[in-house]
Amino acid sequence: MNEQCEEMGECNPLVEFTKRNKLALNIEYKKGMTLDCNLSNSIIKNSILKDLGLTGANMSGYKRQNYPQKPLSKARGMMPRASIFR
Repeated sequence: MNEQCEEMGECNPLVEFTKRNKLALNIEYKKGMTLDCNLSNSIIKNSILKDLGLTGANMSGYKRQNYPQKPLSKARGMMPRASIFR
């Protein structure tokens, strides 16, 4: 798991994990940021955009953006992404 790799420009090392069929997770916290879906696709990583205060789903100010929205194909040999956040 990596935190803020998009904001810091440090996502490329995660490729080494995905090449070995390992799960690559990223969490971003920057206010006003939108996840870069093209970057997530290019290095096959899961990303979540959360508020820095980590408020819960039933609390005021809750924010969560997931990418990707759909699980990866099992043919690629990786865990379906959607099952991670249930």
